[in-house]
Amino acid sequence: GDASVENTGTVKITGDGSNNVGIAVLDSANGKNSGTIEVLGAGNNKSGIYNKGTFTISGGSVTVEGGSSSGIYNTGITNINGTVALKGTGGTTGIYSNGGQITSNSGNQLSIIIDDTSSTAKGLAVYAEGGANLNLSDADIIVTEGAAGVAAFGEGTNINLSRGNLKFNGSGYAVYSDGTGKIDLSGATITLNGSSTAFDFDLAEGVEAPIILDEDSRINANDDKVIVFNLKNAKKLST
Repeated sequence: GDASVENTGTVKITGDGSNNVGIAVLDSANGKNSGTIEVLGAGNNKSGIYNKGTFTISGGSVTVEGGSSSGIYNTGITNINGTVALKGTGGTTGIYSNGGQITSNSGNQLSIIIDDTSSTAKGLAVYAEGGANLNLSDADIIVTEGAAGVAAFGEGTNINLSRGNLKFNGSGYAVYSDGTGKIDLSGATITLNGSSTAFDFDLAEGVEAPIILDEDSRINANDDKVIVFNLKNAKKLST
């Protein structure tokens, strides 16, 4: 049968080495976590969960520290259930997916907390590319001094953050798309602090908006330096 690995206790890796991984699951293997994973120290390119196969998270927490690192590094299939906390500092991104699929059934019991206040390296809560499909509806996200909140790049890439809660305090974008990656913010609440920008909006004719809002989407600007919409190609706006 296929190889499998499960953590129900605590996996803790410290020290200043780079490329450290809490749990790795390769191509046809299966992984499970309901415990605590911590990958700490000064190194870079680390992962709490490194998944190229199929991974199930049922509660627990993943904490990672370091630049170009990720709480979850996914190119396979990851399912999230129960109360799950993903925490990143020092430039770590909470969830990174290149292709693949991540589905959360946790609702607002999935929290992603990124705090780069004391770091020159900057991370994101969610970074998706390569046609990745992420369903993180209702998730609770807090990013402090990170590079951005959530970002989607490339054709076929989708992040569903509908009804989610995103608090972003910093100087970057709360929500970023390269123009083709799509992000669904239907019914979501975005709270902006610092000198953050909610998102770019390209008003050129024939451009389909990659960021989806509806009448239940809410954007709260809590600072006078906040930019809600950075409008591009805005020829027809009248004030």
